[in-house]
Amino acid sequence: MKSTSFSLCLAFASVFSIVALIPGMAPPNAVARPEPVPPLPAARKAREATHTHRPAPVYAIPVPGTGGWRINPNRREKDRVSEREWFDRLPATTPGRLLPGDILLKKVYDGHATNEVVQGQTPFHSTHGTRRTGHALIYLGAGHVAEASMTRGGLWQDKLSSRKGQTLLVYRRVGPGADEARRRAVEFARACSPYAWDEKLASAAASGNTRAQARMAARRPVITYALDHALLTFPATTWFDADARRRAGMAAQLQAPSASMMCSEFVTYCYQATPRPSLPIDAEATAPIYLEDALNRSELFVCVGALRP
Repeated sequence: MKSTSFSLCLAFASVFSIVALIPGMAPPNAVARPEPVPPLPAARKAREATHTHRPAPVYAIPVPGTGGWRINPNRREKDRVSEREWFDRLPATTPGRLLPGDILLKKVYDGHATNEVVQGQTPFHSTHGTRRTGHALIYLGAGHVAEASMTRGGLWQDKLSSRKGQTLLVYRRVGPGADEARRRAVEFARACSPYAWDEKLASAAASGNTRAQARMAARRPVITYALDHALLTFPATTWFDADARRRAGMAAQLQAPSASMMCSEFVTYCYQATPRPSLPIDAEATAPIYLEDALNRSELFVCVGALRP
């Protein structure tokens, strides 16, 4: 009897061993042997031993008492997706939170490959601005902005609501004298752009309506768009030299320093409309990328958020 039991146990053990060797037929409680791990190369082992994780990038640093932030511009110039992700991580704001005198910088992400300003700023060097800053405006209050528009041929007022769908950074003058600086900036902007853009009237004039053409002629912009200034910003310097100070002095008297301006030049002059300019740079040589650079460097301006579509 013992011999028979021993034989049965031996046979069962043999069958169990054979089943365990067949793929997919191992018993439920069988423990699979791990595959041997090849040793790491010495160089990789040393690199992983000394590797430290980089801290997450800081996109906005709060500035106490201002309601704004110091922002860290994205520096991966050739990576549009990366810069858009940077923009989307910034604190948000809304049109209802804007104050008269706020500066709006338009970021160009869609259609950037064919945007003249973005492509024109490609060779520019800036540590605190990016080439995808394609336009600058100033907020007048009551839902209106002022801008130097290339397509419209000069300085006009317009509704902020017409910017719906655009990606905008909002900067605000803070610190000593901020209220006066913002007030004078708006006053200068209104003096240089007394007329509001009327899209229906412009369309009628373009279609040949003589009455509309006469009305558009009567509302001709006081300051035309300075395409030549835009083209000469690359070889020029924003150094605040004697001529730049002379033109800033004219702005402080609420006089237009030039009969034509580009967008960022106009906004820069707005903040030179006080005896002590908030932006001591050469406005005529200030491309949008350089205006963003100056705003991010200045202790007198903070970013108060991003206006998103």
